[in-house]
Amino acid sequence: MGKKYILAIFSIVLIVSTTFAEEWKNEGFSEKVNCIANFKDKIYAGTDNGLLVIESASGKKVLYNKSNSGISDNKVSHLAIDKQGLVWIASSNYGLSSFDGSKWKVYLTPKNDRYITALSVDAQGVASIGYQVSCGEGYHCNPGNAQVLKFKADKEATYFPPCNGAIQAMVSDAVSSTYLLRGKFFVKVGAEFNMLEVNIVDSSSDMLLMNERVWIATSKGLKVYQNKTFTTVDASNSPLPDNAIKKLFADAYNNLFVITSTALVQKSKDDWKSFPLSELPSKHISGVLTDASGKIWVGASNGLYTRSAELQASSDTTDGHSFLLLPNEDALLKNRMQIYPNPSNGTFSVEVPEKYNTLAVYNTNGGLVHTQAVTASLQDVFLPGLAKGVYQVQLASGKAHLESKILIE
Repeated sequence: MGKKYILAIFSIVLIVSTTFAEEWKNEGFSEKVNCIANFKDKIYAGTDNGLLVIESASGKKVLYNKSNSGISDNKVSHLAIDKQGLVWIASSNYGLSSFDGSKWKVYLTPKNDRYITALSVDAQGVASIGYQVSCGEGYHCNPGNAQVLKFKADKEATYFPPCNGAIQAMVSDAVSSTYLLRGKFFVKVGAEFNMLEVNIVDSSSDMLLMNERVWIATSKGLKVYQNKTFTTVDASNSPLPDNAIKKLFADAYNNLFVITSTALVQKSKDDWKSFPLSELPSKHISGVLTDASGKIWVGASNGLYTRSAELQASSDTTDGHSFLLLPNEDALLKNRMQIYPNPSNGTFSVEVPEKYNTLAVYNTNGGLVHTQAVTASLQDVFLPGLAKGVYQVQLASGKAHLESKILIE
């Protein structure tokens, strides 16, 4: 394929090497930080002594622990925040609680024989944890003892059968699908934990969901998954300085942060920025994000740090990767179906690409529940009596068809 295609998800690249205008600043917390997340003007940091909450504008800090809050355990290892701002807090030794800014709720209390390895929350506010069962003091069981639990803020937990393989990472999308990273296996499961898809991704280490794409860290670059298609992003077709991807982070402002063996790379909407690991406050980074002002926050083994987002390009800045071609990306963009709102109450709109003339809705059993002619590029669908659940929306024209999912609630 020629260079006439311009990559949308990796737009113009301006910086290969950069320097900062100022030094890192410790934000008054020098203990180990295990994870960080943000929502609106608040920064949340998971530590071995509780949940640290910081108002990014004022700098006001509160450390919540078992002595002054309803948190389930002080050793916070994972954080996830839903679209309403409900914070889910997990500890590695099986503690799980939530915090809405004023009220706490405990779902799991710590147990010596279990430990949490992954936490995610989907668009419906359902939190999922992956956990492992120990064989005894100081020993871990066969990876087949890995399990998944799902929680809704006002409902009992849903238990799923044991998985074949330890769960390294887990993410959930807007239509109740969950993606699991288990060793070299990338697994997609449905709302009832029914197996939908299994792929082999060698040497994978981390995973996240951003902009409807699943990003997977491997020793051979990034694997980007969407619509059953994998795209490879590595040093040969992007500004990544090397292919050994160690960790991935994303923030509330759709910034992607990639830690490689040599650098921390930030991909925003318009460009890439790369800064050497030697410039970071620690070799052990547990989280990276930007706040509303664009300031960069880093959680590390020796504390919580910030730095101005203003970067200065070095003299060898190049635009050599301005035009990038990744397989299938152009086709995906041209044929993308947009459905909103999603989830819906039964009334929704479908953004229809050119050439399609029929719209149909199917249930999970493949049964046709609705069909209509496409008469506009933005097609309205009215199904107010539709039962709650996940449905497949299909656009068709002759043998050509395009599919997506919608959640009715």
